[in-house]
Amino acid sequence: MQGCASSFAPEHPLLMATAKTNIHQGYSQQPLPLDQESNLLLYAQEMGRLEQLTGAFTQSQRHYQRAIELYQQQWQRATLSATEIAQQTAAVIINDLAISYGGNPFEQLMLHQYQGMNYLFQGNLEAAMVEARQVNQLQQMQLQQYQGEHSVAALESGEIQKQLSQLSRNAGNHGSSLVNSYNYVFSALLHDISGNANAAYIDIKKAHQLSPNNPQLKSWLAELAQKAELEMPQGFIGAPASKGQGTLVLLGEQGWIQAKKAINIPFWIDRKWYRLSMPSYGRSYPPAPLKLTLDSIPLSNNRVNQLDKLAITALKEQYIAIAARQIARIYAKVKVNESMEYEARGLELAVEIFNLISERADLRSWLTLPQGTSLTRKHISAGKHQLNINGQLKQLEIKPGRTTIVWAIKVDNKLKIHSIII
Repeated sequence: MQGCASSFAPEHPLLMATAKTNIHQGYSQQPLPLDQESNLLLYAQEMGRLEQLTGAFTQSQRHYQRAIELYQQQWQRATLSATEIAQQTAAVIINDLAISYGGNPFEQLMLHQYQGMNYLFQGNLEAAMVEARQVNQLQQMQLQQYQGEHSVAALESGEIQKQLSQLSRNAGNHGSSLVNSYNYVFSALLHDISGNANAAYIDIKKAHQLSPNNPQLKSWLAELAQKAELEMPQGFIGAPASKGQGTLVLLGEQGWIQAKKAINIPFWIDRKWYRLSMPSYGRSYPPAPLKLTLDSIPLSNNRVNQLDKLAITALKEQYIAIAARQIARIYAKVKVNESMEYEARGLELAVEIFNLISERADLRSWLTLPQGTSLTRKHISAGKHQLNINGQLKQLEIKPGRTTIVWAIKVDNKLKIHSIII
């Protein structure tokens, strides 16, 4: 059974470590070391992101489209297929790695945004707008489902509740993994470029509510209020570009998103202690913003959000279901042991050893996402300019009435820079 084989494969964070360092050598069609049968979605997301980072937007677009189709197939299926039933059965017997990776709503929203960025940096603003609208529609639909079904109080276990509390502290004040200020900033950028100041104002207002201390969002919100002829927010200062000016927008991304780690949680069944092998996260620390100068004059680069915290929140939202599946698996194994005759103690011992070895936390997640995001936005006189990003020089052209978009990704102390004028 393929699911059984993947249940004992090396952990996903370990497999991705080498792949992430290889991006600094340029685009490569070398496949990722993932079992593709049980990780089709994860493979498409990781491969698409690695290609995107190196500027291979067309290749990335194809992998992202495959991932989008896989999510759509999940939504369209009302019942489990025979393969999925077999995987769920294997998961009860072995561990959660026997289940095909299904992603989560947080990753799905980022998938559509990054597909939109593929289109944007190929000059296709209309297709990028389609992806931004898809993010908004999915977010609304999933928020309604989340509010109707979500519960984190289904299991009465002090240790599990302790872990939920720890995840909440590590995640900060994020109420839902579906509310992502980086999604709002990208959507606002596209609306602003397209001349829809009202829609851009709504998006930036949402982003500002999530990141109230970001001065870039404050000035952008004030500018959009003027464009849309709305009431100026009190204390906010910002104005549209003057004649002969263009706009520089720098979308910054820093670091790799945190990988899950495995923890053991003690659990009491039939007067015996057993252990749940559960995924978890450590504390999330904000990455340093980018250091920028334009023509040797410092530019501010302010944090938009920490995707780490959204990933932690997403795990917290799934935690009870994961724990319940593990408890059901342990209980099933206990009953198998109890059904053995006393004379078969050697076989029973072998089963217990197998149970101990096979109990593994599912640490799979989209690991090539950034740890944090940031924004720089400024109106600049038209002409040639020199942008310095963390010591790396980039020649820019600013055109009057146009927007120069720079996408700067800093990972492993190296920079990937992409730009386009829209």
